[in-house]
Amino acid sequence: MNIKFYDGDCILRTKYNNQSFTQYLKHLKDLTNHRCDSKSCRLKYLDFENEWVTFDTDNELQEAIKYATSIQTTLKMKFGNCTESKKIDFSQVPSAHYVCDVNYPDGSKVKAGIPITKTWMYSNDGDAQWPDGIMLVCEKDSKSKVDAYHKATISPCNPSKGELTKISLVVNFDKKYVGKRIKNIYQLVTPRRSSFWP
Repeated sequence: MNIKFYDGDCILRTKYNNQSFTQYLKHLKDLTNHRCDSKSCRLKYLDFENEWVTFDTDNELQEAIKYATSIQTTLKMKFGNCTESKKIDFSQVPSAHYVCDVNYPDGSKVKAGIPITKTWMYSNDGDAQWPDGIMLVCEKDSKSKVDAYHKATISPCNPSKGELTKISLVVNFDKKYVGKRIKNIYQLVTPRRSSFWP
């Protein structure tokens, strides 16, 4: 289960591997160097009404995981009600909205062993200008010859709020997958490996 954990202006990517709530809370605190032991330090997730909901038991964690899985989305979490928690300033978090495939839409047939340049159209739908060095990370086990993190070509680069931009990535599928269906899902990340919102 993929998790996006919000810590200040940084969005960290993590996974849930069937830990107990106590174990997972410790994992998140270690990941973010969060040193508060107060009972007021609570974990929250973003529900379907876009509200931050507090939870602190195994059952509530499992319900949150179940909800996110049922609608095939990434679960979003943060610390709340805690003096040690960093305020999330979403105006400083890069945001992107998918517009369309410029080429090779879903279901396209390509020749294995021959590099292709896949291009998407996105808009900057946030307040923050995109930084230099944006990368794409493959969120699923890839059968293509790309690194987990791969620098994308952005044109125009550093789009401002409301501006459209093209994002391109060179992909090469191995010949051993001739005749097979391959599905890759990519996520935009900053040079700090922080995910874009939402």
